[in-house]
Amino acid sequence: MDRATQVHADMSALDEAGTALEALRDALDLAGIKLPSLGLDICSFTSSVVLVELGRCNPTTVRRLAEVVRRGASDPRRAARLAALAGLLRGQKYTVELLDGDRIHVTDGPDSRGLVVECRERDDDAGRHWFAYRDGTWISEADNPTDALVTLKAELRQGQP
Repeated sequence: MDRATQVHADMSALDEAGTALEALRDALDLAGIKLPSLGLDICSFTSSVVLVELGRCNPTTVRRLAEVVRRGASDPRRAARLAALAGLLRGQKYTVELLDGDRIHVTDGPDSRGLVVECRERDDDAGRHWFAYRDGTWISEADNPTDALVTLKAELRQGQP
């Protein structure tokens, strides 16, 4: 492999690790978790696989992370509730795209910036499922997808969540 090909491969590995890092950081932000030393492992920059350093954190953060992972891995009801909402939205002629299994992106035509909606447990409501915007703003109980439909239609008409 010549030097130019090697540099391209190294940059590709770095880009891939950076993209993975940002995806994890976004997911942790949605869950309200901050890993203070999350970053790229600079010692791996010269290898063909650049690693992501998860780093150190306190026991409270570790417990919260374990709780979020456990909930996400064990509750298929969220996907079913999102599917019900997606069906209602499609019935109203909105475009709905599934994002990484637990979120949907809703648009009202090609020029619409759209809304990202997820289904998550609401701790202050005994862990019941609620629909929420990506920033964590609650929309409605997931048991009432019609309420979410009405809210989302209004938001899409206004052009801002």
